[in-house]
Amino acid sequence: MSQGLHLINQMFATLDGVRRSIKYELMPMKRLCFVLMTLLMILSGCGDGYGPDKGLAGNVLVVDLPTQQYESAQMRIGFNSAEQFQKMQNLAGSKNEAYIFGLVVPDTSYPLGFYLDPSTTSVPDGFVPELQKSMREVTENLEQWKGQKVYVALHVKIRKYL
Repeated sequence: MSQGLHLINQMFATLDGVRRSIKYELMPMKRLCFVLMTLLMILSGCGDGYGPDKGLAGNVLVVDLPTQQYESAQMRIGFNSAEQFQKMQNLAGSKNEAYIFGLVVPDTSYPLGFYLDPSTTSVPDGFVPELQKSMREVTENLEQWKGQKVYVALHVKIRKYL
């Protein structure tokens, strides 16, 4: 009987040793996962993002001016050109309205399914009225424009400078 108890005690001691070694081996993994997740959040800007739509010179959060056909939408537009970004700020004035011209880049990871390429965004002095589109109109035409380089002019209200 005492030999049976001795075997049971050894078995529990062995299991306890295994449990402790697993606990201490997993702790560094948990710490590593925590550190990696923290770095990922920092590098992603916690929602601010450093995606391909982010401009080097400046960014604006804009809202479409609604049309009779389309309700308004909002998006971030980036500018790589400091000259064009400043021009947009000057032309927007106190009304905070501007026409922003740029190349449409389809990307399903964006809420509207596209963004404007910051290396092409500009503020035109004048433009062809046929190029003016609403954000929702661009979204609706993405499939039709697939594989083409499409430039649009968005008439927008600037919500804030980012």
